[in-house]
This record gives sequence, structure tokens and C-alpha cells, in this order.
Amino acid sequence: MHELTIGLFFFGPMRLCRLNSRGSDIPIDCVGAKAIAASVQFSSLQHLNLRNNHIGDVGAEALFQSLSSQATITYFNLYGTQFGDRGARACAECIKANKHLTVFGIHYNKIGDAGAQAIADALQVRPKQILWMQANELTEVGKSALRDVQRRFKSLEIKLEED
Repeated sequence: MHELTIGLFFFGPMRLCRLNSRGSDIPIDCVGAKAIAASVQFSSLQHLNLRNNHIGDVGAEALFQSLSSQATITYFNLYGTQFGDRGARACAECIKANKHLTVFGIHYNKIGDAGAQAIADALQVRPKQILWMQANELTEVGKSALRDVQRRFKSLEIKLEED
């Protein structure tokens, strides 16, 4: 919890490497996500985990925009954060812009086929290593777009189904 407090209130260069806040610890909404987004731009953040917070599309957009230019982030997990296609399109832009990001979890959200297609298109431009995307609102259309990318880039692991 102390890491979160530092991330929210320290606005200069900082050595914050890991920020974890599960929804049961300190619930974060879209306003909190915007505050985190504003502070992580100036950090050395490598790992961001905001699972089970209700940040929605607005919070996801703010975070992804901030992470697009964040040079040290390699992992983020936005499991169950209630964002849909709008947030997924922002995620796609982040994928294209951030060459350091390799692992991301956006599973258990409300992403549909349009968001999946945006992410698939982004992965064609800048493939990553791992994408957790199971338990979203995808039909076979969205899943097929992601599987096509996975076939093209053998090192890319995309998880679409529960195991």
C-alpha cells in the first residue's frame, strides 16, 4: 500500500519500480487511475498491477496514454478493471508506441471484437511476448484476429481461453 501512496503524491523523478493495488486493498476508480497515470510518466516503473479496480474506459485511456511514453515499464496487469473497446483501442496505441512493454494482462474486462481487432493490428506493428485476454466479450471474429497474429509471430503467447 505504501507504494501506491508514493505513486500518487510524488510528482518528481522517483525510483518506484513496482506498483500493486488489487481492488480489495485500496479501490481505485477512473479518477485514481488518472492520478496514477500522471505520476508514472516520471517514474522508473517496471511493473504495474491494478487488477480488480473499477477504472473503466476513462481510467484505462489515461493509463495507456501515460504508459505509451514510459520507458521502463515491461509488465502491466489490468485484470478485471471494467474497460471495453474504447480502453482497448488506447491499449493498442500503447502497444504500438512502447517498445519496452512485453507482458500485459487485460483479461476479465469488457473488450469486444472491435477492441480485439485494434490490439491485433497493433501487435502486427510491434509484437509483444505475452497477452492475457481471456474472459472478455469476444466472439470468434475477435479471437480469430488475435490467433492470426499469434500464428505470424511464434514467440507471442496469447491466452484467449480459460485453462
